[in-house]
Amino acid sequence: FGLCGVMILAAALAIVVALQGGQQFDLVCVGTTTSGGDYRELTTKPSSSRLRLDLREGRWCVNACTHHSEFARVSSVELLLEDAATAGGLEMRRVVDRTTGAYSVSIRTNIAGIRGWTRSSEQCELATYTPIPTARF
Repeated sequence: FGLCGVMILAAALAIVVALQGGQQFDLVCVGTTTSGGDYRELTTKPSSSRLRLDLREGRWCVNACTHHSEFARVSSVELLLEDAATAGGLEMRRVVDRTTGAYSVSIRTNIAGIRGWTRSSEQCELATYTPIPTARF
């Protein structure tokens, strides 16, 4: 493949994204996930994600895309995929930094006074858009 092949592939991908108006694209991300909590040993393991992002339709999905969600907020700086908290003690935040390509996921729980957390930090690269599945009926 070589450096020349990688550069040609990157240029081709940039052209595809430009033709789509930068509105539909995938991100392929790799990094680590760290978990811990009150009664849980601290662990860190490799992680990876594939995000399908459709800014035109205002929706996104991750990995197998068994369901999709609407963006919480889209700006020139970041894509806030999810920012939610439940009365049951679950908080979840997913964000992509549009400048650095960093994808972070933060999950915190506080159920019956027992706290836990999981944080993923991944670096993403642009990939060809894979359409988000639509409902069949």
